[in-house]
Amino acid sequence: MTMFIHFFCLCPLNLTIKLNFNISNFHPLSFRLIVIAEKDVVYNNFPIPLINRLEKHYLVTLTSLTPDQMELVDKLKTWVSEFSEVTRENKRNR
Repeated sequence: MTMFIHFFCLCPLNLTIKLNFNISNFHPLSFRLIVIAEKDVVYNNFPIPLINRLEKHYLVTLTSLTPDQMELVDKLKTWVSEFSEVTRENKRNR
């Protein structure tokens, strides 16, 4: 049996990440948990009660890029589309 003692309004928290866990104290009014994960991973692997308790915000990486980085993305997209353009004859019509 585990016994927790509350000191100065601090509450115990069992924080588990993969196989590592740590029991820490936190103040319930200032505690925030930020989970960053891919949408598919969340909906396929996370427990439903956890998903229901989290406030969901979707982060699109393109919105976090600087204008210079966005310009580079556009150049790379153009290069990829030009480089990967494939034309071939239909083998049945030979």
